Amino acid sequence: MDTIQAEGPAMNRGIFGCRACVIGCREAMKLAFQNVKRFVARQAELITSGQPPYRIQLRFTTVNLFVFCSLIVALLELFKFAFLPIEADNAIHVIVFVAWLVLLMEIISEIYIRPDNYRALLLSDKAYAPSTVRYINNFHIIFELVALFFVIPDFLPLFGYDIVHVTFPEGAINATGRRNEGDLIAGKLYFLLLHLRIFGLIRHLRNHWIRWKDDSENYSSHSGGAGDSESTSCRGDRIGTALLLVNSQHAMILLLVIAGFVPLLSTGSNGGRDKSIYKVLEYLHTINLATPLDAPKDSVQCGLFAKSIEAWLGSQTHVEASNDEHFEILILANIQPSRCGINETILLPDEHLPSTYKWQDMSLRDIEHVLGVRTGSFVEVSQYDDDTGFRTSAVYNLSDIIIRSAFNQFMMQLTLFLLTIACLGFMRADASRLVLAPLRRMLKAIARFAENPLVGFGKDEMSNELAIKSSSNIDRHAPDNDTEESNLGSYETEQITRAVTKITDLLQKCWGVAGAGIISSNLARNNDGKNTVVFNPNVPGKLVYAIFGFAGINDFSHLLRALDKDVMALINDVARVVHNEVYRWGFGESGQCNKNLGSAFLMVYRIGDFEEVREKKARAANVFFEKSGRTLDRSTSKSDVSHRRIEDEVNSIQLASLPGISGFADRALLGFFKSYAGLNREKEVKKWESDYRLGAGVGAFSVEMSFGMDAGWAVEGAVGSIYKIDATYLSTHVNMASRMMSACKQYKVSILISQAMEEMLTRSAKKVMRHIDTVYAKGSSKKQRIYTLDVRHQGADLFLHKRSETEANKEADNYSHKIWLKDQDLRDMRSHVTPEFEEAFKEGLRNYLNGKFGEALKYLKMANEIMIETVVSDGRLAYVNAIGDKLLDSSSNDKEVIHLRKEIGDGPSQTLIAFIEKYDGIAPSGWNGVRQLMNK
Repeated sequence: MDTIQAEGPAMNRGIFGCRACVIGCREAMKLAFQNVKRFVARQAELITSGQPPYRIQLRFTTVNLFVFCSLIVALLELFKFAFLPIEADNAIHVIVFVAWLVLLMEIISEIYIRPDNYRALLLSDKAYAPSTVRYINNFHIIFELVALFFVIPDFLPLFGYDIVHVTFPEGAINATGRRNEGDLIAGKLYFLLLHLRIFGLIRHLRNHWIRWKDDSENYSSHSGGAGDSESTSCRGDRIGTALLLVNSQHAMILLLVIAGFVPLLSTGSNGGRDKSIYKVLEYLHTINLATPLDAPKDSVQCGLFAKSIEAWLGSQTHVEASNDEHFEILILANIQPSRCGINETILLPDEHLPSTYKWQDMSLRDIEHVLGVRTGSFVEVSQYDDDTGFRTSAVYNLSDIIIRSAFNQFMMQLTLFLLTIACLGFMRADASRLVLAPLRRMLKAIARFAENPLVGFGKDEMSNELAIKSSSNIDRHAPDNDTEESNLGSYETEQITRAVTKITDLLQKCWGVAGAGIISSNLARNNDGKNTVVFNPNVPGKLVYAIFGFAGINDFSHLLRALDKDVMALINDVARVVHNEVYRWGFGESGQCNKNLGSAFLMVYRIGDFEEVREKKARAANVFFEKSGRTLDRSTSKSDVSHRRIEDEVNSIQLASLPGISGFADRALLGFFKSYAGLNREKEVKKWESDYRLGAGVGAFSVEMSFGMDAGWAVEGAVGSIYKIDATYLSTHVNMASRMMSACKQYKVSILISQAMEEMLTRSAKKVMRHIDTVYAKGSSKKQRIYTLDVRHQGADLFLHKRSETEANKEADNYSHKIWLKDQDLRDMRSHVTPEFEEAFKEGLRNYLNGKFGEALKYLKMANEIMIETVVSDGRLAYVNAIGDKLLDSSSNDKEVIHLRKEIGDGPSQTLIAFIEKYDGIAPSGWNGVRQLMNK
């Protein structure tokens, strides 16, 4: 009972659940039905109101008129003979005449509007420009004028003239029913002339495909154009136009050969009775010759003569027509001389030929007119015997042959036109896919590279590069007997596209930011629309602002002697790390390597050119003054500025005041710091520590680098000649960055930056920077505070903080000034820096700058000792742990202890201590807190 009671509520819940599901489905279906109903109602409203996407717009232009007239001239005459009765002929003649006039005027107008220098254009590089091709050429002028000339007989009956020998009936009969081979050839040639009528139609459709209106070359003034638009060049319209033009002409010539000349090689029939009417007339003529002239009327010979004629007439009177009806092909026959009571003219029944006419005295054209048959439908066939003077002739109605030939030619004309258009369409599509599309990609890449040579690879381009690398690896191991074609692996255009992409990438990597102007000026088009043919390196320099950084490999001479040619591998391993980190952390794509000097690298973080930076500063000043309610003094005009010395103007701009410059500078410094960390983390670099040539294979060697940075202006440009140029930066700030790198060795630090660089940093970054001295750099009279970032890789577990490329890129993209407080690499490599140390050094530096050398010496030694004690107590270095507390004895005479104390102590403190002791702890006379930095 308990079980049943327990199951009851569960069952009820199941029933209620099913009911709720049914109700939910019903509501969903109802909602769906309402949505469908609303959708159908909306679409019906759009349809009835003619709104998009159901709007149909028809636009009829003169081009449409020309196409329509070309269709009339090409097909209507054939359509008339194949499908229409004779009563429609006059209307057809009028329509054909009007269309003929329109096309004739169009050709005359096309010839007239051609520019005066049209022949010169055809010989120039603009021959296949869309704006040149849109004009009619001699090929079409000749063929279309010939075609229009032979259209004239089609409408001459309007004016009371009939040129029977050049009309379609005559051509059809010649091509299918003449006995003479010359007439057969004439008929085939007439059909060939008919096919010329579609040339104009193909031309109009081809020009419709050519986007000549988008080309900037406008020759309507008859004086020639001024150049190409860059967009037209990027589309590759010229090669596309050339392919379309050449292919269309070749297709039309092939059309003539197939449809016109090939039938001449065959004597077979083309839908007519061929030579049958001549053969049966030979039989009648034989009967005529076999009957004597003087045979009596009641003789057996005359009886046989009459019976034979009767039988012959019975066989020739009716034939099966093309519409399965009986067709009377024989109109009348004539036998001379008359005998046996039979008249010379043998007539058909009266209902066909009324006896009121004297048929023997009428011409074929008169008979056609009387019988209501199209002109040229009747043919007279005769035979004459010279010896006896006997003559036999017959008049045949070949309308059915004409109708069938017209139908065949109509279908042939229509089929040839459609096939030609289809073939051109397929060739156009294939050319676009296999040739034009790759060319457009190449041209776009070149145009984009010319506009901005610093543009980087996209994902597709990188995948192409990887594909090339993989294919090159395969080809490298291919058998020697393989042909070059078998190893191509892709279309040649695709290979060229990839090659162009790689070449532009190599130019970017070889010349970097400083070479951008050279690349742009040499790849860009001139005013006449042509590219520069001769390479011109003499591009004027440009004033720019940037952060300059030098990264040098320490003790490079030793490395070169020890590694010999393998030193290149070490340099490239180092460069891979440095370049990658500088590019990754640079704002946007500003971080670039300008020079690989072997032992050092010049890195540039380009802020902008002189005008750009001045505009940014002006905008920032305007914003500031607008917020403060004050006005900016604009009394200084541009002319005044132009008369100032450029150095004064350049130096007057304080980079630290530019909006957003702090984050820019932070990222530049992070690029060097992350390079320093990466060098001591990457396996490819760390493997050199075990190289026996450098450290006897026991890890006694490590790759050490020094980094120096400064910020300011420089002249960006090319140095050299047409034989060899280098894109570089020339400035005292570049030299100062080099001085900072060199001074790292004096102060025994890894990173030194100038005062200008420090002023640009964020507050968070400034907190980890240490002011270590104030100097005059060699070759400079400017007082300069120098700063270091206290980092050491010895004892740091940098491998624990290794990140994938994706993670590292994400970290750089998500940069925040808080990174200076949270970055694991930075915290690990600054474990030797304590607040006590910083306070002691700060006090020692203050006394040093103020000339209190005695007090300074005390605090600087204290700072050095604090540093040593921190490293010893930290216990991260095994070789330090091996000596232990002995390192804390500053008076020890042990050479190893002295050496290690210098190594793990504070380099800047030791440098300043040595300088102070040089003067016996007394500041030299005239001391102003600055000393000369003599070494480069």
